[in-house]
Amino acid sequence: MWRGVALLLAVVAILTGPAAGSASAHPMGNFTVNRYSGLVVTPDAVEVDHVLDLAEIPTAQLGDRIDDLPRLGDQLCSDAAGSLQVTMDGQPLELEVLEQQARIRDGGAGLPVLRVECTLRAGYARTDGASRLTFVDHAGDGQLGWREVTARGDRMRLSDTDAPVESASGRLSRYPGDMLSSPLDVTSMSATVRAGGDALAASAGPDTSPLLAAPAGLAERVATMVGEPGLAVAVLALAIAVGLGALHAVAPGHGKTVMAFYLAGRRTRSVRSAVTVGATVTASHTGAVLALGLLVAAGTSFVPSQVYPWLSVASGVLILVLGVGLLRSVHGGSAGRHGHGHGHGHGHGYGHGHGHGHGHGHGHAHEHGVADPGRSGLVMLGLAGGLVPSPSAVLLLLAATAVGRAWFGALLVVAFGLGMALTLAVVGMLASGLMLTLERRFAQGRRARLARVGLSYGTAGGVCAIGIGIVVRAVIAV
Repeated sequence: MWRGVALLLAVVAILTGPAAGSASAHPMGNFTVNRYSGLVVTPDAVEVDHVLDLAEIPTAQLGDRIDDLPRLGDQLCSDAAGSLQVTMDGQPLELEVLEQQARIRDGGAGLPVLRVECTLRAGYARTDGASRLTFVDHAGDGQLGWREVTARGDRMRLSDTDAPVESASGRLSRYPGDMLSSPLDVTSMSATVRAGGDALAASAGPDTSPLLAAPAGLAERVATMVGEPGLAVAVLALAIAVGLGALHAVAPGHGKTVMAFYLAGRRTRSVRSAVTVGATVTASHTGAVLALGLLVAAGTSFVPSQVYPWLSVASGVLILVLGVGLLRSVHGGSAGRHGHGHGHGHGHGYGHGHGHGHGHGHGHAHEHGVADPGRSGLVMLGLAGGLVPSPSAVLLLLAATAVGRAWFGALLVVAFGLGMALTLAVVGMLASGLMLTLERRFAQGRRARLARVGLSYGTAGGVCAIGIGIVVRAVIAV
């Protein structure tokens, strides 16, 4: 019984986001690669304390390389030494690796996270006067995560510098909670250095904060349970995944507004439309998660975080196309009204493609000229709603794959996508029903036609505005 309870708790923890304690996912996000460089300037060398903190997804991309941590640490530190640019009075200094330490700790869903600490050193010719030091970290270009640089002097004085002395993140071990949504992005510094000053106190030694030394907890036990689910527990876990997917779609974003505007503009409450949209959302989201999970598990060199902005661009373009289609339908319907009066001639209405499902007794209620949604429009709507994969779903898939039960992880991802689809479809149908109710009420007033046209243009314009907003935000992120 306790094994089933553990599995269910794990599914809840993984799909709803970071949990408390040692089972929590990486605080900076599952896709991040975080870097810190602490410079110490001595009378004859520049020493760099370079720390890499890889979240679950980048660590998973390393594959079997994490089985040989000393070798992996040597390689990553050597790569860092080649990517860090240090100059003194314009002359480049060559960094060499003095020491390295690579450690694995538990992250979200029982997946490992990697921390590598590199001690690098570059000597320089000492001068009696002032020298200008510059530093640039090129290693993190194109990656999401925390970037931080500090600088101190050891028997040297640093002035005219833009680098702080202390690390705001405790060398990537204690990320400030109020900066998680807007992390530091500092990759360079400069300073004027002169001889003099106090000797630097000895280092406090390796960091042993809870983030780095957390013992294996619920996430590790749950990952094992995912690998050996009983039938009853598996069925219940899938049901919970559906519910959590539905709750996930209730959070800000996730296409609810688009779904509401679009189906409201199309004036449809049919179950068939909801099923079409829901099936497409489930298929597109599941396909995106599986594709991203396979690429990560295969250890490919692409950066997953760079894919999300482009997927968002594609989603925004699809939404914009849907909005333009709605505007054309509204405008065409308005033009049809001006040319044919108020729709008393039913033959004209059918001639313009508005006869399906309206009946002869409802010509006036639908004279705004907006047709029922075609299958292609509904499929595009579903693609837009599920094109961007949920990082939590990717993490769940990788956790199941890690214990040899990728098939069960895939089923949970499908269930999660189905839950999202249910929420989106229900929201859209409710919005459409509300629009039809408003139209029936406005139909009794003297300004009925103006109100109907305004509502039609408003819903179509809302879809266009959302699409444009998504594209702009995504392009900025790229």
